[in-house]
Amino acid sequence: MKTTSKQPLQNELIYWRRTAASPRPAVMRWIAIAIAVMVGRASALYFMQNLGEVGTPISWLIPWGVDAFLGLSALIVLYLFRQYRGVYVWGAVLAWHVVGAVDLVGGAFMAQVDPFVSPIALPADPEVIVMTLLAIQLAAITLLLKRNVISFMVSSNMP
Repeated sequence: MKTTSKQPLQNELIYWRRTAASPRPAVMRWIAIAIAVMVGRASALYFMQNLGEVGTPISWLIPWGVDAFLGLSALIVLYLFRQYRGVYVWGAVLAWHVVGAVDLVGGAFMAQVDPFVSPIALPADPEVIVMTLLAIQLAAITLLLKRNVISFMVSSNMP
């Protein structure tokens, strides 16, 4: 049987049509929860007002600044993730999580090099909080890289 050049293209279009109509993967809920948890990182704004005082070294400016930005932008990222699909949205959410994970690694390093005394009573040791948030971010990155999530997010048809 002679194969034309149109046949592979038609098969590919059928494949994408099938995946575009696929239902929302169940792991999307867990990714949304991971984004929502990161809103709490905006609490770094409270700590930034005490920079330079006793027990709060100035070296925490950049980690807390990134935390504040990520915490405030989490609401926007969550809205985009829940309402829109596309390769740009998927890439932006993935990049947002990667920046958050890198910031948490920097925060864990900073906690060892230049520890701070919290002006408020924290529910746990700061290192435990940082490592828990890092585990959540890495889990979200792993879920975003799953094949069914990628095919759902980059499909152009809205459910």
